[in-house]
Amino acid sequence: MKIIDGEALAFFERILDQGLKARMIVGRSKEGELKAEGKDELNSFEKEAQIQGAELEKRNMHQDVQDKLRNEVSKIVKEDGSLDYDELNTSCIWIWSFVDSIVIIPVNAIHNDPQYYDNPDKFDPEHFSPDKKAQRNTYAYLPFGSGPRNCIGMRFALTETKASVAHLVNSFRIEPTKKTPIPMTGYYAGFALHPPKGLELKLTPLKK
Repeated sequence: MKIIDGEALAFFERILDQGLKARMIVGRSKEGELKAEGKDELNSFEKEAQIQGAELEKRNMHQDVQDKLRNEVSKIVKEDGSLDYDELNTSCIWIWSFVDSIVIIPVNAIHNDPQYYDNPDKFDPEHFSPDKKAQRNTYAYLPFGSGPRNCIGMRFALTETKASVAHLVNSFRIEPTKKTPIPMTGYYAGFALHPPKGLELKLTPLKK
């Protein structure tokens, strides 16, 4: 399943590949300079760059990832070779790195799953009350992704959105018009859900 244009994907893959090769060259140059100067110790960043460069040149089938995955599996595999469903889904975090594929998390489906949200189709701010959030799995709400590669603009986006909504409700009464789709519907562009085209709302200024 193609999630973005193939030509665009190839373009960004080339950029990342060129950047990686450039870092590898810099790492090898640093190693040569340090050896020439007679220094025996490297800082952690330089060591990591050199190790990664050497592994990229000689490894096959992602051996380092296999080793990490194997270590994870060894902790949960039973004596008869069987695996427990719950432990498999909570312990083997390296399984995703082992698959040489693009993995898409169905965020919209998770955000509308009654397993995590009571009446998910209903607009209910109580879904995000401290008590409800404490009861819910952390990964049941992923508007910005999660982990070390989550959205770097998360805090800015949240602040911007809160400020925008605060200004709107402070100055206007927001209502639907005859053209406002109820219930609200959207459309998919690629794998992203967008609001309906030509969405119309009525904003009535509040008297101060």
